Amino acid sequence: MIRVLVTLAAASALAGSAHAQCGFNDMQFSVSPPSPAVGQPITITGTNTSSGCIWNQNDACLIDFVKKTDCNGAAVFNPLCLQVITPIQPGASSSFTWDQKDDLGQPVPAGTYAFEVKLTNMNGQSLSFCVPVTIGPSCPTPPTAYGAGNPGTGGLVPTLGASGGQPQIGNASFALDIANGLGGAPAILFVSANSASLPVSFGTLLVDLTPPFLQLPLSLGGAAGVGGAGSAVIPAPIPNDANLIGAVVHLQCMIGDPASSDGISHTAGMTFGVCP
Repeated sequence: MIRVLVTLAAASALAGSAHAQCGFNDMQFSVSPPSPAVGQPITITGTNTSSGCIWNQNDACLIDFVKKTDCNGAAVFNPLCLQVITPIQPGASSSFTWDQKDDLGQPVPAGTYAFEVKLTNMNGQSLSFCVPVTIGPSCPTPPTAYGAGNPGTGGLVPTLGASGGQPQIGNASFALDIANGLGGAPAILFVSANSASLPVSFGTLLVDLTPPFLQLPLSLGGAAGVGGAGSAVIPAPIPNDANLIGAVVHLQCMIGDPASSDGISHTAGMTFGVCP
């Protein structure tokens, strides 16, 4: 009953308002981010570019459906929102954010999808819009090990990995993890834009140390002098800067260890690409 009353009230308001000529192109849509990764929330925004109100029958849910491939495809998500007809004033906008989950709450895979939007203009004409978005893989180059490490005390090879999610712009939780080293040992993390494979007295240098490169001195935690007990977590938040997308990083950690060749054990190399 409440829904019927609200609908009738909105229809009355439409009938009593001055008409404005509206057409298919009276709404402009944008999708942010324009090239989302898998699992990244997607916001669609529609802006009324006409001279009169456009009516949205889905209240907070600007969209009717998310469909696979295009608006003729199978529906994967139908938002549940309060059915209250609301106006989008000239120059105003309405937005909806999709968390990339289907009607069962399961994440959708990479691929092309479409937001189906149905609105009504001041003349009572239905306006239908189909706004596509392509969801790419989570990260084309996720953190990946390459080369081989050099063992230390107890014959254990230190490791270098990543945690806190994918290396995506805006990921403040991304971190680098060093493990399996000598407890309490000094270490240096090398960071470069390029890889290398240079034999040295203590193993193989797997990052290019031609300037520019970074080196970060640190100390491993864990019980001092115990092989495999040494570890460290290095916060590496990635700024929300689109200019970083596509940047490739190579890393390797050297650890002081008297049981290793020339007193240095090291991890294998690790590389990753910054993604949207």
